[in-house]
Amino acid sequence: MNSQTNEKLEKMKKSCWSFFIERRPIAWLVVIGIITAGIFSVISLPKEIQPEVDIPFVGVTTTLPGAGPSDTESLITEPLENKILNVDNIENLSSTSGFGYSSIFIEFDAKTEIDKALQDVKDAADIAKTELPD
Repeated sequence: MNSQTNEKLEKMKKSCWSFFIERRPIAWLVVIGIITAGIFSVISLPKEIQPEVDIPFVGVTTTLPGAGPSDTESLITEPLENKILNVDNIENLSSTSGFGYSSIFIEFDAKTEIDKALQDVKDAADIAKTELPD
């Protein structure tokens, strides 16, 4: 019984492939149809080369003419950072102090509204102004 089953399977395999082997134009039409459908699918897929990504980000830059990096950091950067860290939804905060300048970069959570975040940072900077040199 097992040999009969194998013979039937072999016969079915041969008949399935033999259909396309004996009718090459039909096989070519099927192949061309599959390729055309694939190309059409790729072309019609919505895609963006440069999708719009909005990262809520605020930068604060200050100057203190004539001050060295360590003075700028202790007199301007640290007091500002301490007040800004109280703002909600901060993802990352980094700062740089140099000769006469200080830059603080604040990245917020992606769901944060940038207008609100900007206003919160401005409010924190206004509070820190009392601790900053003139």
